[in-house]
Amino acid sequence: MTPTTISFLEFRVRDGEGAAAFYGRLFDWRLGRTPGVPSFLIDTGRAPGVTLVQMPAPMPLAICPYLHVDDAALVAHRATDLGAQVLLAGEDLGDTGILSLLLDPWGNHLALLQGGDQRSALAQGSGRHPLAWLELAAPLLDDAVAFYSGVCGWSFEHVQGAGGYAWARAGELGVGLRSGGLDGERDLTLYVAVDDLEASLI
Repeated sequence: MTPTTISFLEFRVRDGEGAAAFYGRLFDWRLGRTPGVPSFLIDTGRAPGVTLVQMPAPMPLAICPYLHVDDAALVAHRATDLGAQVLLAGEDLGDTGILSLLLDPWGNHLALLQGGDQRSALAQGSGRHPLAWLELAAPLLDDAVAFYSGVCGWSFEHVQGAGGYAWARAGELGVGLRSGGLDGERDLTLYVAVDDLEASLI
């Protein structure tokens, strides 16, 4: 099984304009508005890129990784066998590709995108603050490793002495799984590389 890559991440927010201004100023990310819809394309300068989508209440807020797959139906079937829930199955989006949306067994959103233009960023941003690491928590680490290995083909390495942690490489992005969290409660953290942590917090 060929490991999947994360094409981009979708930030689902209530205030699209405010979030775009915040992330653009904080991380020097290049922003582009999507015509006709309340969303932005964010170019960090390095893969993967980001889309920022304004979601009306009561739609849930989340960070959703989009996985580039060769066969969305096959991967979705494999994911359901491993405990995922299908929210959207094989919707044809024309030039964008074929999209399936899932919930993993711990309530995290996951998208499968087949075909289309898989360029995650135009690489015109500064590249100074790229996305570096995606971390998910699950009550049982071995179950999470089995799920994401089976669905994504990622090869995880366990970190000794870390109290239950495993990591893998998904293209340019590192993926970490840690023991913790509760069943049905989303627990996903995204890490951004910065030059000066203290200055970024001021």
